[in-house]
Amino acid sequence: MKEETKRISNLLNEITFISKQLDVVRQELFELLHESQDQKQQQDEEYLLEKQSVKIDLKKALKSPKNIEDMAIERENGQTHLKEILLKNGMEGKVYEDLLKLSLPEGEELLELVVEGLEDAGLELKEGNIVCGTLKKTGDFVWNLRYKAKGNEDEIKMYGKLHLTVLSNPQSLWMDKAPDSNAPYKKSNTHFEFREGNGAVLMGGSVRGRSHAHVGSFRDDHFCVESIEDSGWQIMAVSDGAGSAIYSRQGAKIACEQVFNKAVAFHEEGKLKRLDKLLEKKYKNQSNDNIVELNDFLYESIVGTAFSAFQKIKEEAASKEMNVKDYAATLLFTFIKPFDFGWIVISFWVGDGAICVLHENGFHLLGEPDGGEFAGQTRFVTMQEIFKPEEAIKRIHFHCFEEKPRAIILMTDGITDPKFGTDDNLNDLSIWESFYKELEENVLYKKDGFQQALEEWMNFWSPGNHDDRTIALAIPKALELHKKQLLTKQED
Repeated sequence: MKEETKRISNLLNEITFISKQLDVVRQELFELLHESQDQKQQQDEEYLLEKQSVKIDLKKALKSPKNIEDMAIERENGQTHLKEILLKNGMEGKVYEDLLKLSLPEGEELLELVVEGLEDAGLELKEGNIVCGTLKKTGDFVWNLRYKAKGNEDEIKMYGKLHLTVLSNPQSLWMDKAPDSNAPYKKSNTHFEFREGNGAVLMGGSVRGRSHAHVGSFRDDHFCVESIEDSGWQIMAVSDGAGSAIYSRQGAKIACEQVFNKAVAFHEEGKLKRLDKLLEKKYKNQSNDNIVELNDFLYESIVGTAFSAFQKIKEEAASKEMNVKDYAATLLFTFIKPFDFGWIVISFWVGDGAICVLHENGFHLLGEPDGGEFAGQTRFVTMQEIFKPEEAIKRIHFHCFEEKPRAIILMTDGITDPKFGTDDNLNDLSIWESFYKELEENVLYKKDGFQQALEEWMNFWSPGNHDDRTIALAIPKALELHKKQLLTKQED
């Protein structure tokens, strides 16, 4: 009876989980429809701007079919003979600007325009007859448009009506629900870490995606950025819990924590010192005598680290009488250390996302994302088949960079999807340069500190991309900037 009750409880949890996923799909479909309508509207507005000087008699217009050809920015009301100015549509919360062009009666020259009530929509009329501001609410607005003509300054004449439609902002449609406080594996909605590492600042951030917040589910992503004390080695890991797996958030957490735990164990067992000697012999002494030993050591330790994550997740699933697939998660991690002969970066990659080393002459992508036959498919560390030798060895990358890297970056697809668009674009240097420039401007050079700046940047808006977002960074240059910031604060 006890086992049957537990089985029923698990089924109910899965039904609730699937229901929440359907809610997210409905919300995203609605948003895509809204964006499609916005694109059509933008095309119409561009056409109208071309016809801005054209006037149309409404009586004549009503005799023909109503389409974009029958409209113009300025038209004449057939009953009152007043003009009607149609401003381009705007969106709530967005900066707005449009130019008014009037056709005054022959012989009159405009001195001043008068429009009362623009502030209701968050707008004002500026010099040059520009209507601008930040739209503060949705709706259809109509204002009286009056003017003064030169040579007749005391008279305010009625010109016509000014029309504006303000659409709802899709961002405002997303809800922010708290997760169930009684659910297992509780997790914060955001998490950030900052470390002064060996020759670099280590920082990481993870935020709950809007799709999770909308239905009140937990953040599934996890990360780890740590220095292994007295070894000089630094560990970074990111993991994306599978959206289709009910407890993937715990799988991601276990995976990242196990990378760190395994690295600590290597240090305690003297394996990191052994690795140092193998690396020094190869690069400092320029010898390949130990290349087989080095390769074997890397395979055993790096694949062993990933496999230990799989084993820990499997143990957790068994303890809760769940399937290991219910904890499915990706795993991307790096071991990093600067030597006097260069920076060593060792990586393992299973799933989507990205690991990249940016340097002065370009970049190195340390692997490639796992894609399935259909969109959204990937591979997970919980799949035992990835540990077959011929499969696992392809996931290890090992490089020595003679010059100090600009940045070592690990990301889940919550960031790579909106910033790169396709897996092919991960091989485009111009996109990586643009991405890193964005990081520099929005995170590295912010005086309030890296952590706050990183949190603000990670909330960027990207239509159709609302998954959890997680990033881990090792940035040598940032260490100098951080020390300067601390010194400036002390002087203040």
